[in-house]
Amino acid sequence: MTGTVRFFLLVVALLLPGLTEIQPQIVFREPESLVTQPSALDYLEKSELRTKIILNGGWKFSSSGDDFTTVQVPSAFNRPGEYIFEKEFQLSKSDINSSTFQLHFLGLNYSAEISVNSFVIYKHGGGEYPFSLSLARDLLHYEKPNIISIKVSTRLDSRNTLPFRQRFLNPLPAFGIFRDVYLLQSPQVYINRNYFRYKVSSDGKKVSTVSGVKISNFTFQKDSLISGDQFTVKVGFQNLVTGEMTEVTSGAVTVGRGKEANITIPADIVNPRLWTPAQPDRYQIRYQLFNGPVLVDEYSRPYSFFHLAGTDDGMQLNGQPFVLQGVTYIPSSSGASGLPGYADFESDLRIIKETGFNAVRIPMMLPHPYILDACERLGLLVFAELPLNAVPSDLLGEQNYRNRARNYLNQYIRGYSGYGAIAAVGFGTGYIGDQAGVSEFFAELSSVTEKGTNWLTYASFIPADIVYPEGLDFYGVEFTGMPLEKMKESYTMLQEKLGKGKMFVSEAGYLANLRGASGYINPNSFEAQAKYFQDVLTFFETGSHSGWFLHTMFDYRASYSSIVSGYNSEKLINYGILGESRKKETRLAYKVILAKMLNLERVTIPIGISHTDSPMEFIIAGLLMALLTGLMVNSGRKFREEALRALMRPYNFFSDVRDHRMISGMQTFILALISAGILSIVLMSLLYNLKDSILFEKFLLSFSSENIINMMSYLTRHPLQGMLVMTLLLLVKFLVITISIRLFSSFVMNKVYLSHAYYITIWSFIPVLLLIPVTIVLYQFIHENEFALYIYIALGLFFLWILLRILKGVYVIYDTNPVKVYGYGFLLLLSAVAAVIFYYQINDAAFFFIMRAFAESRVV
Repeated sequence: MTGTVRFFLLVVALLLPGLTEIQPQIVFREPESLVTQPSALDYLEKSELRTKIILNGGWKFSSSGDDFTTVQVPSAFNRPGEYIFEKEFQLSKSDINSSTFQLHFLGLNYSAEISVNSFVIYKHGGGEYPFSLSLARDLLHYEKPNIISIKVSTRLDSRNTLPFRQRFLNPLPAFGIFRDVYLLQSPQVYINRNYFRYKVSSDGKKVSTVSGVKISNFTFQKDSLISGDQFTVKVGFQNLVTGEMTEVTSGAVTVGRGKEANITIPADIVNPRLWTPAQPDRYQIRYQLFNGPVLVDEYSRPYSFFHLAGTDDGMQLNGQPFVLQGVTYIPSSSGASGLPGYADFESDLRIIKETGFNAVRIPMMLPHPYILDACERLGLLVFAELPLNAVPSDLLGEQNYRNRARNYLNQYIRGYSGYGAIAAVGFGTGYIGDQAGVSEFFAELSSVTEKGTNWLTYASFIPADIVYPEGLDFYGVEFTGMPLEKMKESYTMLQEKLGKGKMFVSEAGYLANLRGASGYINPNSFEAQAKYFQDVLTFFETGSHSGWFLHTMFDYRASYSSIVSGYNSEKLINYGILGESRKKETRLAYKVILAKMLNLERVTIPIGISHTDSPMEFIIAGLLMALLTGLMVNSGRKFREEALRALMRPYNFFSDVRDHRMISGMQTFILALISAGILSIVLMSLLYNLKDSILFEKFLLSFSSENIINMMSYLTRHPLQGMLVMTLLLLVKFLVITISIRLFSSFVMNKVYLSHAYYITIWSFIPVLLLIPVTIVLYQFIHENEFALYIYIALGLFFLWILLRILKGVYVIYDTNPVKVYGYGFLLLLSAVAAVIFYYQINDAAFFFIMRAFAESRVV
């Protein structure tokens, strides 16, 4: 199937430059409730000596820098551009003189330039990860309000941003300041943890930890509590179940005024209570800074210890056999247009846990810190990953791109390394194992991860019998959309190739977008989805497996209306085990999975009655074209003679046009309508056949235009409207060809009238009438894969014939050398194609992504 669509894809590409981007109106999505109390952020850290100043709430917002309105922060929107957010906050003189301040963002998207009181203090290179920055004391005011100004750029591109603009089935992006913002007021001398690593002994009886701590001394005026510049750091590990405490104190460290010092503090926890999904025991890690006996600064945060590893026979957790039984989780709001908040995260994760899953994988986006804390608390391992999908080999080979990915990962680690639930970090999805540059890319990212964290590494691959790169701890394989029998065969082959302990199923999902038909006999129905999950879980119950993630827990919204998921105004992606509303009684798949996971009574799935996917619109439209053609043929002898001569003896016919022989303008106009109608049926039959083609959708995404793919998504699911639109577009195309022929006639001696060009254009398409019988049955024949390739070849040759007829008519009415017309005609056509490719390659690297999509289709 995939090899047969390329001709049609190239035809579609020629139409793309005419479809301009229309910017959507800015619509802000807000959570149901805002964090307003500092205690709500205690999951980040607790301290008696530090104060959180919440900056959520009303911010000034402008898209131009002049006209400001008030918006809520956190909030999100989906429109590319540059926008300004401003917020005032008040500090007292004593606070400024006796404290330090750090500005914390839990997430903004994409890049930003941050200013305080008109001074640029930080440039955020891009990414949703949490980050913080120190505010210099001399920039702050006490006699008047301080102003934070943030210039946010929400523009993604096709070469430099993570993720790219081309995002297949990615969730709706949250642009703007979409997570909590707060000021952290700390003592003048304070500590921060730069890194934290641990290792669980082979017998599980000891956890060896290493804390990298930075001490900063920004004493501005004499502090009666601090004497000298000698400091010590105490690190404590308190088990939150038993209350047992393990403490270790560093040696004395000298940190002068205005200086900083980095120290390393090892500590061993003997007989630890290790974290498991069934028993999620946690520790509270406390850092205290002393000046002699005086406690200068302190803070604490929860953390968990466990050891996950792959062996020859499968995975092990804390030395015991362990099977990942997970689900992908794409956070979204159950409301129609809301931004998910803490209550949504908590509810979603409890549903996941109660369903029987022990892990979540968070693909295509970066998790909210609260999600990581809740997973650790509830007993869910987290597989988090960079927002990379189907990266073209050409970009993987660019050192500039690899540098950006490495810098992004460094910031990612800095923002997320404090959360104990993360078991592994993924380097993206949709990789082809033997694609050029992938081994070097993974090696660089793995080196960064190993230096800064305890996380294991993985990447998610398209299943194929090829060589896979080394350097990863685990290899995820994507089976979403693959027939079950083929999945079993591929799974067994890859298990032998990669090893049982290294391979897991990163996603296995089934699209449920069929409406109006029920029963698992009908593909893409809710019952078929339930049957798929039942069979997949039955397969995983047999044999030895490292683990799997079903895809995905809830329906979610994308930035565009997906073709394969089916057009809908909400832009919903219908892969969810549960719908957007989270109503458990509405999805049979959820009941089936719940019964399998918790060993409950088997759920019966109705077989249903087979539904035929054969739109009557094509048949009716084809019969209507046949009727109109019959009326025209029987309207008079003259039309029959003209039509036969234009078809069989085009040179003579075009010579008559040149010599001003009378041809009926009304008949020509009706012929144009019929030709456009027939071609619209042909094109819509081809387009409708591509409605389930991932290759087609990725091809369109290569041009990074949401408007184009939204239009195509609509047309593929609405054949009647599509035929009307195609008819109008084809009539416009006839007009463009007519005007072009007339304009180029200025380069020849012969006088050419606009009517000449019009008759040549329309009557060149007279062979289209021969396709009338084809239009009635074309979709059914294309739908049968064994005929599709031959049909595409035949149609390609047919349209080439039409092109040659047009060029023949041109050289006849131009009364010039036919070789020149054919040569210049094909040169002009190839130049137009080259111009389209060049335009989209320069702006969107489209050629790289198209080649990547074709490479994936060949592998699959």
